[in-house]
Amino acid sequence: MIVKNERPPNYEQIAAAFNIKGRYGIIFTYGSTIYNPDGEPVSPDLFAHEEVHERQQRDILALSLNRPTNGPAEWWDRYIADPEFRLDQEVEAYRAQYKFAQENYGRDQRRALLKHISKALAGPMYGYLMSPDEARRTIQRGQ
Repeated sequence: MIVKNERPPNYEQIAAAFNIKGRYGIIFTYGSTIYNPDGEPVSPDLFAHEEVHERQQRDILALSLNRPTNGPAEWWDRYIADPEFRLDQEVEAYRAQYKFAQENYGRDQRRALLKHISKALAGPMYGYLMSPDEARRTIQRGQ
């Protein structure tokens, strides 16, 4: 994957759906590119998270061999419109992120990351689909 310090091609669609204008440090995967508008460093665990989204977008292409499609655009359209799909996609990505941390980080760093990503998964970016405790248990359940 490559990282570009710019907005993804569908930024306006994402911003309208999730009210993110003016929020700092949000990154987006579109195809094999991580869009990082604010130029913040992408930690290795976050990179692992975004690699899952890259694969998920590629899988959309593989599932639609009999019809024309644009994998990333189709994935984003469904991600925005379907809260259950969005939750499934994010749970898989956060589990990969936490797995990376378990394999590479010390206990204190893992705990801090788990608290941070649990709060994120339970928060406004994904539509408050669960509590932080539920998010933590869901992320850990995949380990």
